[in-house]
Amino acid sequence: MIKRLSTLTHLNSDHFKALGITHALLLIDVDNTLLSPIDKNISEELIQWIKQISANHQILLCTNNFTKRQFKVGTDLNLPILMRSSKPFPWRVRAYLKQHQVDLNSVIVIGDQVMTDVLLAIWLKRPYYLIKPMIIDRHWITRFFRILESMVIEDE
Repeated sequence: MIKRLSTLTHLNSDHFKALGITHALLLIDVDNTLLSPIDKNISEELIQWIKQISANHQILLCTNNFTKRQFKVGTDLNLPILMRSSKPFPWRVRAYLKQHQVDLNSVIVIGDQVMTDVLLAIWLKRPYYLIKPMIIDRHWITRFFRILESMVIEDE
């Protein structure tokens, strides 16, 4: 079973230290992990969490999308964002990390989908944290994947 946290704010530096990583690059999914599909802005609680966690760790936002909405998240938070990341396939993420001289061993993947975020982490051979999605996605393929995921997920 894959354990899933109820919210991103349940993570702290102690989780990463337990993995043996003191200065991580957190590769964080945007859609339904940081920003729900119906919201325009990230919650104040998540903004505060990002400020706190970024004191000791780097953050790279990552999304398969490419709209202004996702770009605005990176701009508003003053964080880099890799758009059209092609998750779960690792080549765009690997290219970004290489271009920015990031040690792959420092990467921790955080997201809400097994079929994209967790699979990316597995293919990168990196640890991951699965987060409960903010809302049920309306897209049919995501709903289908959620049914499959429910067979292997254990909520905290």
